[in-house]
Amino acid sequence: MAPGLRGDFGEECSTSSVAAPAPATNGMKNQNGHQMDRLGARPLIRKQSCAQGGDSSNVVPSKVSGMDYLRDPKLFKGMAFSIEERQTLGIHGLLPPRIKTQEEMAEHSMRNLRRFDDPLNKYMYMADLSERNEKLFYKVLSENTEELMPIVYTPMWVGLPEVWT
Repeated sequence: MAPGLRGDFGEECSTSSVAAPAPATNGMKNQNGHQMDRLGARPLIRKQSCAQGGDSSNVVPSKVSGMDYLRDPKLFKGMAFSIEERQTLGIHGLLPPRIKTQEEMAEHSMRNLRRFDDPLNKYMYMADLSERNEKLFYKVLSENTEELMPIVYTPMWVGLPEVWT
């Protein structure tokens, strides 16, 4: 942090766009009044319980970091993370600024897929999509089942000897 910078409430501020971890204190709150975990990087999530009348005091820190969301294809949503999700997870500057819906990304993926003439290239594109963004892969596959099932389901080993010789 740069020395001498003060925020609205007298706390020290950072000139960086990335949230710096705050010192470890119990019951720490950020500028918005939300409780933060011991590192200050992620907000604590309050779990509501019906048995307790919805007024639960159980506070559980998130066990999945923002980088885990970017690295795990099961959690990754591509450009479909909202601004609030990006800020909460701490990945705001790590994704392109444009926010797209899953539908927009599925249409874009199908346009890219249809540009390939060779079924092997289509298969490789779909395999890569499943490794990067599993939600988008299954959305594209479920919306275009008739067109994509022969590519994804049929083993591509039949045509490989012809390609490599």
